[in-house]
Formats: sequence, structure tokens, C-alpha cells
Amino acid sequence: MNKVVAVLLLAAVINSCKKDEGTGGNSNINGSVTLREWSDPAFNTILAERPAYGEKVYIIYGDETGVGDNTDINIDGQFEFKYLRKGSYKLFVISDDSVHCTPFYVPDTVFTKVVEITDKKETVDAGNFLIYKINN
Repeated sequence: MNKVVAVLLLAAVINSCKKDEGTGGNSNINGSVTLREWSDPAFNTILAERPAYGEKVYIIYGDETGVGDNTDINIDGQFEFKYLRKGSYKLFVISDDSVHCTPFYVPDTVFTKVVEITDKKETVDAGNFLIYKINN
């Protein structure tokens, strides 16, 4: 009987040590962000398309509801989140809304991607985000 209890306790301890998504691991997520600048709120004319230097990328860990962290996009349009554990991550960027805008109202919209880290010491490429900004 004591062996059964010991095995159950050991299994409980091992399962309780499972680490959720977040920092503290050896994996990374990287990607890029392109900024498309428009001349007016109706999104009629593209002025430029360039790396989104100066913007931010945000990350949500697992099933959490709040932002876990953010990072600046470098001059080449690249970003990276380092030292992550295995699990699911939601990345997002904030953009002017090119779908629901009118000349008087330009709301922000969020573009998201879900990225999965499945192994220790893994680097996952999240690909490219495209965001829109109106040049005021």
C-alpha cells in the first residue's frame, strides 16, 4: 500500500512541475513587420511600404487574457521574443483599420497570429505581419 501512495505522490509532484507558456525557456519566436503608409483615411493611395521600425509586437502567453510582453521592431522590420518555454503563444500588432474606416473615424484594428513552440531550444518563424498607417 505504501508503494502505491509513493507512486501517486511522485506522479503528482512531476505533474505539478509542468511549466506553462512564458519566459524561462530556451526557445525563441521571431518574425518581421511591414508598414504600408497611406495618403488618406479612405486608403486610396499608397505612399510607401517599408519595415515597421518604431512599432511594437505584443505577445500573450498560452490562455492568459493579458499581454505578457512586447518588443520593439528594429530598423530592418524584425522582432524577436527570447527565452520562451514550449507552448502556444498569440502575437499581435496594432494597425489603422483599412476595412471599417470612414473619412471621419479611423479606428485601430489588431492582426494576430498563433505560434506553437513544440520543442526545447526551438526558433519559430512567425512570418510577416502587414500593418497600415495613415500619413497625417
